[in-house]
Amino acid sequence: MTETERPPRRAKNENYAIAFRQEAVRLVESGLSQREVIQRLGINHASLQAWLKQYGTAVYAQMRRKLFT
Repeated sequence: MTETERPPRRAKNENYAIAFRQEAVRLVESGLSQREVIQRLGINHASLQAWLKQYGTAVYAQMRRKLFT
């Protein structure tokens, strides 16, 4: 297959709809563990982490574990 015959590459976040990503974030913020959401929706842990950073609200920021030095 030559370069011209290859299908165009999709963008990094093109695999999931924004509403789906926001629903995953909402589930975590409502109290489900990240592991449960990952298993329930069949997504990758890194994807969920990125979505939480991008779409998460102040609720998620408060729930995050604080790191002390």
